[in-house]
Amino acid sequence: MKKIKLEVGKTYRSREGEEVKIVRMGNRGWDYWNGSNGEWYYEGGKWSYSAEEHPKDLIEEVPEPTRHTFDIPDGVKKITVSRVGNCIVVEMSREEGEPKPKTTKAKNECLAHTSEDVKKMINLREMNKVLTRIKKVYQLKDIDVKSRLWRQVEARAIWTYYLIEVEGIQHADAAKVVGRKRPMMYHYVKLVKDLYETNVPFRERFNKIGIPWRS
Repeated sequence: MKKIKLEVGKTYRSREGEEVKIVRMGNRGWDYWNGSNGEWYYEGGKWSYSAEEHPKDLIEEVPEPTRHTFDIPDGVKKITVSRVGNCIVVEMSREEGEPKPKTTKAKNECLAHTSEDVKKMINLREMNKVLTRIKKVYQLKDIDVKSRLWRQVEARAIWTYYLIEVEGIQHADAAKVVGRKRPMMYHYVKLVKDLYETNVPFRERFNKIGIPWRS
């Protein structure tokens, strides 16, 4: 078994399973460490009242839970935390009355005209994953990625397809990320599949099934 060396502020587990945090170090003619349970221990974790192996001996360190900290910008009024797959999504809303960020065109390797409520941009690397998947499913010989980027394909639908079909995220969780209701996730995925099967622009598909087009 790996030997331990007690340190103030860390937590250790005894032979009997009790977790003890070392609160301070003192000296009464010999070095000892005081635990949160009121017991004394030697530096190596040995319980001070027994020279033999004892259930109260500390034998292993208890790892601290992983924590990520971040600064909250000025003006943030509401913070929402949700879980999407193995990720924790933190959304911050600014105070009412503050102007919303304008929709901007993406540069270089990103989709153009991305809607402001799409939280993440889709770069070419992710786009290639989507197209590779579609190419394999429908057994297409070739897909021109660059030409697809400038068609009437809404970024939100492509992002939905990527989350659900490529990353395997549930429809309900994808809806939280995309910012639309769950039923729309099924429409988005179908629209992306139909686009690459029939080459019909998204706007025509939306009008045909009666869903308002939102850019």
